[in-house]
Amino acid sequence: MLVRRSAFARVGPYDSRWRVGESIEWQSRAEEMGLKEQVLPQVLLLRRIHGGNMSLRRREDWLDYVRIARQALHRRCAGDSADTEGRDEGQVASKEVG
Repeated sequence: MLVRRSAFARVGPYDSRWRVGESIEWQSRAEEMGLKEQVLPQVLLLRRIHGGNMSLRRREDWLDYVRIARQALHRRCAGDSADTEGRDEGQVASKEVG
């Protein structure tokens, strides 16, 4: 993701509560603020995915994706882009998938 400095300043920094999905959470806030995205036809960066990737190693953190989506839905329903939910809310038992 490439973002203009002015757009990043408008949306604010990444939320450090999340271990995975922080860029998804940021992009959700940007979209709610009316920023538009554009997908380029050419590849600008390759990402290497392997067993040691943080998002693959710590499966208990995968629930962050659900929490991020839930937080975005709450903001949209409330019509407010302010954070209303903390990372520690809604603890859910997780089961390892594999």
